[in-house]
Order: sequence, then C-alpha cells, then structure tokens
Amino acid sequence: MRAISCTSAAGKVHTVLPAERSNRQEGKILETLAYVEGRGKLSLAGVVSAQTAQFPRGSTVVLITTSFSQDLLAAVDHLQLRKLRPAVIVLLAGTFGGASRAWDGEPFLRERRVPLRLIAYRDDLAQAFAGFSTDTFGVDRMPWQKTASAFST
Repeated sequence: MRAISCTSAAGKVHTVLPAERSNRQEGKILETLAYVEGRGKLSLAGVVSAQTAQFPRGSTVVLITTSFSQDLLAAVDHLQLRKLRPAVIVLLAGTFGGASRAWDGEPFLRERRVPLRLIAYRDDLAQAFAGFSTDTFGVDRMPWQKTASAFST
C-alpha cells in the first residue's frame, strides 16, 4: 500500500490523518469517514486549497461528496493546476435516506478527465472500485501534457 499524504475531513470537526505506510491507514480512514458529518463551515474547495501543499506533485486526491456544484469543479481545477490527480466519489444521498436529487456532474468531470464513481447504499464497494484509476476515461494525461509528437499526424 502506498503512503497517503494526508486525509482530511471537514465536517463539524476538521480532521487530518498524517501519512502512514501500512494497511492500518485504510482502517483509520474508514473509521474517520464513518463519523464525518457534512455540516462544516469550510467548503470543499476551501478544504482542498488548505491541504494542497501537503500533497506531493503527482499524488491522487480523492474527493468524496454528495452533490455536484461549482465548488467541486473549483476544487478539481485547483488540484489539476497544482499537478495533482483528482478523483471523485459521489455518495448518492437518496439511497442513504437523504434528499434525493439528480447528480449531473459527470460531463464536467469527463471533460477534465477526472475518474468518477457513483456509490449507492448497499453497493459492493470492492466491485464499485475495481478498475477505479486515474485513467477511468481512457486517458491518463491532459492534452497539454502530451508531447508534440503525440499531436502530429
């Protein structure tokens, strides 16, 4: 398992887990997420902006949310500008007993080549995340990252 540079959750209490290289880290992250309440005052873009310096260049940053917003796109854009690789997990709130609403952010994330997984209550997470990688949409680099020869015909 690779080291996780920082895990941050901004609910009622802002939580940061330091990096560790062990399988225990996964358990710590899952336990932390189990108690997160999405009632914090800091926006997703605010959390990302505050934590970006903690991530080494090229790191994958997983954003977990229940809603699509300009704030999510701002966070994704911020990460990509910093040479980080965002991935988005959307918890479909309606399947967890929350307010049901359509999630229409996929075209915007596809345009940015950001991997996306929609998770419903009782989904098999192992199956849902199988193959979830930074090249979910078949491209692992942004067009501006390709060499000149990649554009020649």
